[in-house]
Amino acid sequence: MENLFTKLSRKQLRIVTRCLTQLERKSAYHFPNSLRDLTFPEYLQREVKLPNNRATYLTDSGLEALDRVQETYSSLRKNGSHFTENDVKLAVRGSFNYHMAHFIKAPSVEELQNDIHSYLFEKLTHRTFLVPINGISLKKYKTIKLIDFTLTRDPKSLTEKSTKTDKLGDFDLVACNYHCWLSWRCFGTSDFADSEFRIKARQFLAIISTTAAILYENGSYSLSVNYVMEPRNAITAVDWFSWSERSNYITYHRHFMPQKIELSGFFLEYVLKEGEIRNLNRIVCKGDPTSLERSIQTALLWSYEANNDDLLTARFVKYWTCIELFFPNSQRAVRETIAAGLSSILIFGGIDMIPTSEITKTYKEITRLYNLRSRAIHGGSHESITTNDVMTLSRWIGWLLMTMSSFTRRGYTDARQVEAQAKKLISGLPTINRDG
Repeated sequence: MENLFTKLSRKQLRIVTRCLTQLERKSAYHFPNSLRDLTFPEYLQREVKLPNNRATYLTDSGLEALDRVQETYSSLRKNGSHFTENDVKLAVRGSFNYHMAHFIKAPSVEELQNDIHSYLFEKLTHRTFLVPINGISLKKYKTIKLIDFTLTRDPKSLTEKSTKTDKLGDFDLVACNYHCWLSWRCFGTSDFADSEFRIKARQFLAIISTTAAILYENGSYSLSVNYVMEPRNAITAVDWFSWSERSNYITYHRHFMPQKIELSGFFLEYVLKEGEIRNLNRIVCKGDPTSLERSIQTALLWSYEANNDDLLTARFVKYWTCIELFFPNSQRAVRETIAAGLSSILIFGGIDMIPTSEITKTYKEITRLYNLRSRAIHGGSHESITTNDVMTLSRWIGWLLMTMSSFTRRGYTDARQVEAQAKKLISGLPTINRDG
């Protein structure tokens, strides 16, 4: 384990040992008599296979114990490691599932560490990416090699040297939509390599754009240079490719065009009849808004910017800017204040988005996402933010704006009033567990 992780501290060892012991107890499992008994949330995530095609399900305490083990080992990753936190969590879950399915018991600390080590080493390999580029044209040269990066007009030529695949026929159709492709090779797990490529591709293309800014009269103002791995910035459906040195076959990635909003049927009826939507439109057009209404207007602008940003990290940070507009007094203990305030609004704001029983879970998730926001802004981190994180924040923004709209109709005129009310609601709840 020392090759991939820092050593467990005494405290961490106690935590892991205690959690694995908890997973040996009957209280960590629920044995349903039938499918009708599966009434608890996320039951598929809780499912644990047993011998002879049987299954059990983790209770809240069992799921929390397993989550704690995953979080502990994820925190031990060394700087410069070539795998992600999610890889570690999958390794822990895989070890637990294996021992339960074969021996009906949780692994020991030593067994768990060996299993994590084996899982990660099996996943570590060199992986090559081949991705279309917008905004660059290769006219004179067919292929250009710049240090570790390769730009080419002929993507098929690169794959023929590296792999065999039945998918090569698709290149004739795909290549006609793009005049330039970027290739780069990386060592790591699949998740790590994908994340690393996206970071390095942005940095490389920034160098190209910076050079253009020096040489062109208008700088880089009119330039739009980006790689195409998501449907947001694609000409048609997104097609890109990757392959590892352990396989003779290429992985063909296809993502279709972004979902369009169809203003018809239920959606249109909701827009026309929902009171808060109508009130938000009134606030947008209002010439003399109150302080709270100005915050809503500004939040809508940031929401627009976030929705149309191609970079995941930038969208994530902009969504957080929307949220922070409604917590102006959060100068001390910012994370805790925003987590408590946003939790109370999502749960008690009148929209009924989240049940009261999930107050602690919601608080912890807000805290986790705010920590990612702080690392992105103050530490320049572009890692660890996932698509699911951005999806979660976007839904919170939607419900937050609807709730703030309803507050204006209840007589609130300043975000400080909302923040004060949120503090009262959250302070009256003895059930919230901030420490986990």
